[in-house]
Amino acid sequence: MRFRHYLRQAPLLAALCALFSIPAFAQDPSWQKDLAAWRAQYVENLLKPDGWLSLTGLEWLQPGDNSLGSAVDNKIHLAAGNPAHLAILHLEGETVTLNPPPGGFPPDFLVAGAPAKPQALRAEPNNDRVSPHLTIGTLNLYVIRREERFALRVKDSHSPAIVGFHGLNLYPPDASYRVIAKWLPYSPPKTITLATLVGTKYDQPVPGAAEFTLQGKTFRLEPVLEDPAVAKLFFILRDTTSTTTTYGACRFLYTGFPTNGLDKPGELVLDFNHLENPPCAYTPYSTCPLPPPGNRLPIALPVGEQRYFEIVRGLSHNRLVIRTMASANSNLPSSNNDSAAREKLITLRLALLKLHKTLLNMERREYEREHGYVNTGELFRLVIDHAQFAWLHNISEFVVRIDETLAAKEPITAEYTHGSIALARKMFVPTESGDAFQKKYFDAIQNDPAVVIDHAELARLFNNEPPDSSNP
Repeated sequence: MRFRHYLRQAPLLAALCALFSIPAFAQDPSWQKDLAAWRAQYVENLLKPDGWLSLTGLEWLQPGDNSLGSAVDNKIHLAAGNPAHLAILHLEGETVTLNPPPGGFPPDFLVAGAPAKPQALRAEPNNDRVSPHLTIGTLNLYVIRREERFALRVKDSHSPAIVGFHGLNLYPPDASYRVIAKWLPYSPPKTITLATLVGTKYDQPVPGAAEFTLQGKTFRLEPVLEDPAVAKLFFILRDTTSTTTTYGACRFLYTGFPTNGLDKPGELVLDFNHLENPPCAYTPYSTCPLPPPGNRLPIALPVGEQRYFEIVRGLSHNRLVIRTMASANSNLPSSNNDSAAREKLITLRLALLKLHKTLLNMERREYEREHGYVNTGELFRLVIDHAQFAWLHNISEFVVRIDETLAAKEPITAEYTHGSIALARKMFVPTESGDAFQKKYFDAIQNDPAVVIDHAELARLFNNEPPDSSNP
């Protein structure tokens, strides 16, 4: 009788066991409500006039004068519709000075809210908050510093990414990926050097480590403390979804402080449902940090944000060609100096980005001659869908592949970099008798002096590289 009583109660007991195996926060309806509120705020921040989706340019300054405007004779080109000659940025040593163009500053050009006048522009290493903002129309510009290099960051409140925003690609919420980690403080805190996608490095303090269990295994993640005055930890990490459904370089996770502060053992909530894309997932003009080796997890985290937008056509083919070229050139002197190969690959990336921007501006002008002015939202759709812009996808695909390689855990070999440059050399041959891309590229060089200048920079890179030994 007692056995039959327990047997009848088995379904209830099983249900109770299942209930008590679910974390308390999963049963709490406020958890999903809070997550939905966080996602809404995240989207709102992205769409701000000066948010990451507004970023349309990153122009590295050269010593001397860097002219700025929409006219073709400027070193830094702004989109059509902006002043032909806006300003001159003069770089000398560690000082960037704002000077007027020959015709003077436009009357509505402001520096930190005041009418523009000649002045030195403040720029501190990896501390963009102190940089004064230069504004005119929908543009918001400011100088940033990365190590010894200076760049002009260009934002546009009517950028194609903002106007054409199509929502985020998010995994469904999953409470099993919200864990309570042990906080293990470092005494004293240590410092790590973070590499970025543009090849720079910077140091950040690491106050401790978060140790947690997931899928039956124990892992550790190290956050950096960006601002001691703000109670926020910043985790830069990758997981195995980075090769398939999430952004290849990394994702970010921000948390509060541990229960007992940074300098004492305690607990820390890690809700991986809050994983978000870095800015470089939306724009090639950001300087994203890469995850330190210890933050590259060998498990999948199928929660949080997925890839926002990806041009996938031809990537597998490009990957195969690069690998084939690397194999064909296996007799090249090998090198264990990953930094040298990485630096050369970054140089190629920057040259391709600059050329792509020039070609895009050229095609936009051609389109507007026939169809009239197009706003940034329309341009965004044209770049994706219109046949006139389709040939530029080849360059975008090339840059995406380089970004994934730079973000990967594996060292970058000299053979791989040589193969990439060799592929670019074959691709960027301006000829009337080549493939469809090469014919379009030939026409562009004939018609636009700015393309000639960018091609010359690319050619110098090619000339510094030994020729592809697979060619007769």
